Amino acid sequence: MNHNTQIAAALLMGIAGAAQADVIFDTGTPEPGFIGYYGFDVYVEQSVAVAFTPDQDYALEQVSVWMMSNDFSNAGAPYTLSVRTDANGGMTNPGDTILESWDVQTSAIGWNPVLETVDSILNPVLSAGTTYWIVAESDSPAFVDAVWVASQQDTPVWHSIQNSLNPNGEWIPGFTQGAPGLIVNGSVVPAPSAFALIGLGGLVGTRRRR
Repeated sequence: MNHNTQIAAALLMGIAGAAQADVIFDTGTPEPGFIGYYGFDVYVEQSVAVAFTPDQDYALEQVSVWMMSNDFSNAGAPYTLSVRTDANGGMTNPGDTILESWDVQTSAIGWNPVLETVDSILNPVLSAGTTYWIVAESDSPAFVDAVWVASQQDTPVWHSIQNSLNPNGEWIPGFTQGAPGLIVNGSVVPAPSAFALIGLGGLVGTRRRR
């Protein structure tokens, strides 16, 4: 690695280190209704998904979901979270392209919601104006499964379920205020101009040494 490359790498690391994770998407904190908390079962016969569209380019940092459990005796109801692209490139249904996934177990016992957070290892770039999906699925049987708690956001959110009532496995889309509770965090990806400035800085340093 030459000296100019070292300078550019150091500057890039400085930019990355200085960047703080921003909220890309937040459906809001769940609040109990007159029947308490409610949500969407995540079990062998039903998968659940929520769509979001970043307003600028982000590197994914964390995904957090509000979960409770139908098991009132033990924690640890298993489920899998994944980040996916849209099936048709708009805002329709989750596609088969998985950008990252996590195997998770609920911390909650019974219907006491817990915000479960997973950290991104791959840090995929989420592009501005592109729709992505957070999908929750599980092989758990009914009655001891994880429940993705409905949030109390002020504006409707596009979400879908895929369950045994659909013989062909289609996703059933919805657009409601009672969408599953979700927070997505990421770091803003520097604009191309920032990299150009780094290159110019290295060039100036070279010229000064001549």
